Amino acid sequence: MRAADSLLAVRDFEGARRAYARARDSLAGTPAGSRAQYALAYLNVFYRNPSPDWDSAQQEFQRFVDAYPRSDSAEQANSWIRLLAALRAGEELNEQNGERLKEVLQRQTSVRQLVQGSNFDVLLDALRRCLGERDSLGAKVNVLEDVIQKIEKSR
Repeated sequence: MRAADSLLAVRDFEGARRAYARARDSLAGTPAGSRAQYALAYLNVFYRNPSPDWDSAQQEFQRFVDAYPRSDSAEQANSWIRLLAALRAGEELNEQNGERLKEVLQRQTSVRQLVQGSNFDVLLDALRRCLGERDSLGAKVNVLEDVIQKIEKSR
């Protein structure tokens, strides 16, 4: 454990990872083994680690909770597991949204190419006028509905 802690202190993250894994395996079931397992998981999310690995962290935290469910650090490990799962879901959502955005941009480019420059602007202007007329018609319908309600109330 001292060797692993020393390697971590000098920011040899890969060496620390190997040393914590050896300590975890050789000291399994002991308080030192528990600390090594937690340190191995935490090392993968440590902010100074230039190569964090969220998947490995989540697996190692789960391994910690499975092996040491009554540990004082089990709640923290469970929090890390939930946080990492949420981050992973957020990453996946961002990737999906990025793909959707690319599709929308491609469609927009295709439409512009289809109607060729100024024709696109003419069509866009016509669409805006149609929407305005639709909104105007909707407003007139609302006025008529109000008149009908007033007539019905006066009866």
